[in-house]
Amino acid sequence: MSTTIQRTAVLTGATSDRGIGITTARRYAAQGWAVVILDLDGEKSAKVAADIGNEFNVPAFGHEIDVANEGSVNAAYAAVKAEITAGILPPVGALANIAGITSPVPFLETTLDLWHKVM
Repeated sequence: MSTTIQRTAVLTGATSDRGIGITTARRYAAQGWAVVILDLDGEKSAKVAADIGNEFNVPAFGHEIDVANEGSVNAAYAAVKAEITAGILPPVGALANIAGITSPVPFLETTLDLWHKVM
């Protein structure tokens, strides 16, 4: 791993213990990338990011985001941009949009409101 972190990977939906998102975040960190974890649960995002940062000795931050809410997306964008502008993070080199939700409702019983929430 290079001693100079040159890229940041920004990942949405990376807080599940065994999910694609956290695995992807860990893989980037293992390769020396800084990581930003964005998820509905801001506290868990921060904890997951701190754990990854400590394990791989890379800068890592977590922020709350609701990818279905434009204001929330704009706020997360502003937070990451501020970290880059301040020199805390290197420029973004990868964006992985992995956020998603599931529902225990069978497909044929899905309401339009639930459909819009999932999509």
